[in-house]
Amino acid sequence: MLGLPAVCNGAEWRIQPYLQASETYTDNVGLTPAGQERSDFITEIKPGVSVGWRSGRSQAHLDYALQGLVYARENGRNTVNHQLSAIGNAELVPDRLFLDAAATIAQQNISLLGPVGLGNTTGTQNLTSVRTYRVSPYIRDRLSEYANYEVRYQRDGVSAGNDSLSTSDSNKYTVNITSGPAFSRYTWGVRLYREDVKYKTALDQSTEYANLDLRYFLTPRFALTATEGYEKYDYPTVGKKPQGNYWTAGFAWQPSSLTSLSVAGGEHYYGRSYTFDFSHRSRHLLWKASYNESISTTRSNSLLPQTAVDVFSNLDALLSASIADPVLRTQVVNALITQRGLPGTLLNPVNSLANQPFLEKRADASVAWNTAKTTIVLNVFRDTRDTSAIGSQSSLLFGTNDFRNSTNIRQDGVGVLVDWAFAPKTNININVGYSNILFRDSARTDDLKFIRTGLRHQFRPKITGSLDYRHLERDTNQPNGNYKENAISAGVNIRF
Repeated sequence: MLGLPAVCNGAEWRIQPYLQASETYTDNVGLTPAGQERSDFITEIKPGVSVGWRSGRSQAHLDYALQGLVYARENGRNTVNHQLSAIGNAELVPDRLFLDAAATIAQQNISLLGPVGLGNTTGTQNLTSVRTYRVSPYIRDRLSEYANYEVRYQRDGVSAGNDSLSTSDSNKYTVNITSGPAFSRYTWGVRLYREDVKYKTALDQSTEYANLDLRYFLTPRFALTATEGYEKYDYPTVGKKPQGNYWTAGFAWQPSSLTSLSVAGGEHYYGRSYTFDFSHRSRHLLWKASYNESISTTRSNSLLPQTAVDVFSNLDALLSASIADPVLRTQVVNALITQRGLPGTLLNPVNSLANQPFLEKRADASVAWNTAKTTIVLNVFRDTRDTSAIGSQSSLLFGTNDFRNSTNIRQDGVGVLVDWAFAPKTNININVGYSNILFRDSARTDDLKFIRTGLRHQFRPKITGSLDYRHLERDTNQPNGNYKENAISAGVNIRF
């Protein structure tokens, strides 16, 4: 991408180098049980660059940072982390051939059974860097007024440097054919999909399905929906094979451009399933609620953006009415998050590492309020991951993971974020969260509670200072599993 200026005329570039530095004092650097705590000072130096590019109908955005963490007392914890978020799409042939690409590097927890902290500065051994990439060329066109089609190929990969999530690459093939403008009272769609995943140290897996979607409009804004299809999964199982016919039936209602509701129920090879999606947006307020069931893996979750109940997606949806351009809107939202020091994500289910497929049932609800001076986001969730429901064996070939402790793991949580710009260049935010993790088979239950509060002041147009405090604690019914941490940090953010 950096070579594009030499060959592209009229391209728009935005390059923003930055430097973040902070000093943190924590009274429990390793999140260890009472009596074993060790305090430490943590120095964080993070240079980075944000790059935006647009040329015609092609665009890209990249944010990269190199995070260095230095521990005053326990030098063995010193580390350097790469952090990357990059996404782009290009129109290679006008209105016909396109290319999507993305890459990420982020630190995440390895296991729910280990110490789970806030951020990645606590020096535990329960963190690893997860790297993903995906490249997807596709052809999109129409067949007269009767149908539109898209043929897509995707190559992607995930690696974590940990055997709990084996390095893997996959090839995905998708064909979508949907009805064209000649159909108005009813619409239809046909989808064919196949994915082949090759793991380096785990069993290979594959997924394929074909379905027909139908939608019949009783009114211009209310439609009955139905799906009929066949699905086939390839993974070690106990019991019947993970394949068979499936169906869904429901309705979709969109009373206005600001409100939508869809509900459906059906049956898959593993049993009954349901979906629900609701959203309502006004000028300053956004309501969202959803429920979904799907066969999933840590790998697939890592490749998908977190859009359910994070700060970015809520602000992005609120600003979509006033900023139609998605790239420009992304830049505005990222600038707002950086300026106010907002967390990129709210309390979410911890995506621990596993090669094993599971049935994921996910319910989310959130309310977001945003004005020129105030941002408030409230979110609740329930996430259940169950391997036994789909007959997924706890095989040694899947490696060590949390499902060896329990084949059914449920996470419930609630979080609230309040940010108030009480002065032209100063804002304060408070983030409070609680979650419960239940390992059904072993009867282990963990309660995680935290509070974070921060004060930010803009000293100059490109220099912002911050002062933050956090308190974290875990209560568990397992011996020597409880811990508490208090930390205070001061930092500066400089943009060049």
